[in-house]
Amino acid sequence: MNVGNGKMLSLDANILIYSLDRDSSLKPEAASKIVDQAIHHDCVLTLQSLGEFHSAATGKNKMSKTTAEAQVRDWMELFPVV
Repeated sequence: MNVGNGKMLSLDANILIYSLDRDSSLKPEAASKIVDQAIHHDCVLTLQSLGEFHSAATGKNKMSKTTAEAQVRDWMELFPVV
């Protein structure tokens, strides 16, 4: 997939994590904006990033496994996974 300039765009786990982190002041807003903009461009997610998100999100009981799995499924519907 190309982003108009021949380069591939992918979101790493940190962007995915920060986009949902309501405990931080500015990171969620900036990360959410990046994810929202990526939806309108040729962007892919890697299985590694999704796995890292799930691991970090459910670690220390921050998010239930059910909620994290639902979020991963949502992202998989929005972006191709490689």
